[in-house]
Amino acid sequence: MKFVFFLILTVLLVSCSATENQKNQLLVINQNYDQAIANYKLKITNNKLNHTAYYNLAQVYLLIKQFDLAEQAIKSALVIQPLNSKYLFLRGKINYYRKDYFLAITQLQSSVRMNYSNLESYYYLGKSYFNIGKVQQAKSTLQQALEIEPHYFPFVYLQVYIAFHSYSSTNLATEKEYLTWIQSMDKAIKLLPTDVRGYVLLADIYQAYGNTPSAMHILHTGIDKVPTTDKDQLYLKLANIHFQQGESQKAVQYIQSIQHQSAEVATLALEFTVSQHPDDNALTLVDKLIQTYPKDYNPLLLKGKIYLLQNKTKEAIQIFNSILLNNAKIAEAHFLLAKAYNRQEKVSNAIFHIQEALKVNPNNLHYHLFLIEQYLHHNQLIKAKNYLNALAIEKTSSTFFLLQAQLAKKEKNYQQANTFLQQASKIGFSLAQEREAVAVAMLNGNLQLAKNKLNLLNKLGDSSIKTKILNAKLLYLQNNKKQATSILQPLVRSDVNSLQAMIVLAMIYTEKNQFASAIQILAKAWQTQPYNPIISLQLINYYEWTKQYQKAIQVLGKLQTLQKTTIQNEIVFKQALYLKRLHQTQKSQRLLAQYNKSLLYSTL
Repeated sequence: MKFVFFLILTVLLVSCSATENQKNQLLVINQNYDQAIANYKLKITNNKLNHTAYYNLAQVYLLIKQFDLAEQAIKSALVIQPLNSKYLFLRGKINYYRKDYFLAITQLQSSVRMNYSNLESYYYLGKSYFNIGKVQQAKSTLQQALEIEPHYFPFVYLQVYIAFHSYSSTNLATEKEYLTWIQSMDKAIKLLPTDVRGYVLLADIYQAYGNTPSAMHILHTGIDKVPTTDKDQLYLKLANIHFQQGESQKAVQYIQSIQHQSAEVATLALEFTVSQHPDDNALTLVDKLIQTYPKDYNPLLLKGKIYLLQNKTKEAIQIFNSILLNNAKIAEAHFLLAKAYNRQEKVSNAIFHIQEALKVNPNNLHYHLFLIEQYLHHNQLIKAKNYLNALAIEKTSSTFFLLQAQLAKKEKNYQQANTFLQQASKIGFSLAQEREAVAVAMLNGNLQLAKNKLNLLNKLGDSSIKTKILNAKLLYLQNNKKQATSILQPLVRSDVNSLQAMIVLAMIYTEKNQFASAIQILAKAWQTQPYNPIISLQLINYYEWTKQYQKAIQVLGKLQTLQKTTIQNEIVFKQALYLKRLHQTQKSQRLLAQYNKSLLYSTL
């Protein structure tokens, strides 16, 4: 009788415990995390050796990205049960999300050895290897995993992820590879439509392929499918895309939809404000972010961007170098550093860092174009052509023809550029190709073709900064200066690095005889790129017309520091002329003698 009583009591206790666990799981599903945490803490208070409560508590902390608290909880569980492979795996997973990949690898290896059937261990182990640059180990881990379960979603995802991200700096993906990855991820998403990773990776592939509308469409599809806790990643990605296209208001809407703040989210939200007002107050705000998230590089990256917006190039370089000192695999830091060195005309430094960015993110077409532009900007045409031909892409792909068109346009061979673009369009459609075709059509004087292609871009909802500038240029060429101005003014206010917008707006002000406004715009453009000969010479002409000779001399002095400039004699002559007008006769005569001597040597 006693035995039966104890048996019934045991069953009741187990039943109550199961019911309690189900209630806590429902709290997590309904995102009532605070109550779930309180319940698990109460269990621990009642029983310090309740390792299951520690494990469940760690899982909740991981869900809300409280990684330090999550690790503290799982460590307590492991003290009680040190040989529990499930607990060891969770600690490895937590350290993976903390970006402590070396520690994660150690723990995940132990988890795999203890339990070969835990498929997730293989996934996080492979991803950790890849994140520290050990591609072969990542592939080997994935191969082992695929032998166990070839159709498991995370393994299919990881297979595409490694293929997409593991190219060398001169190896851009081919058209076929992009299509293969897209098809693989489409199938994977159908297998597991609730996993956020599939939507994020597919959006990345579409963006690299130059198909931003499809990237946005797949992210919106994911928002309808994935659990609420994972929607933040999709909102953040959509916010980034809209921000890159100059649509700050839409970007803010998606940021406001994010429920769990992080360094990346907070930084991006601040970046919208900073882009419009990059003043010292912005630096104060970003410094507070750095204090709040001392281990995250995103706020530091933003601080460097602010310095670039304020034209404090030296300070920006220091910030980007400090980021790369801690983690050399941040592509954006390398790219921004390349842009900063480009402003200083430090060619070798700029090229080195864009090549480093490509090692991390080799499928970024923008990085490849930036490198080609560097070669072209410094008249290294052979290097530009050799680099383009060395890219491991199909020589009959639309990507190859797009790059060839970019190169031909830089060489001012507009007819050839148009031919390349026509070849690209026969293979496939992309917004980048259409934008390039609009630019080339305008350069060829075919305004009707440019208008037709712009109408198509506008119908497709392309509201990127490049397309807005193209719209403004076409309106300007059609003598609709008022409407062109209404497009350009907000762009110049929101993006001080939008040189094309500045130059076109300055031209419009000039034609309206608003020289003060034109000078203000060009001076801002010159501060952004003081070594740009086109901007410098145009600004010098404006200063000459308005008799601001001292300012003209300042711009000439900066232009003179350029190595191998082809206009050194003209610079010296103009300096002599302006000094004479400022009644600095002796300096003027010395420079005039230098000019005459150079002129004599050039005629020998």
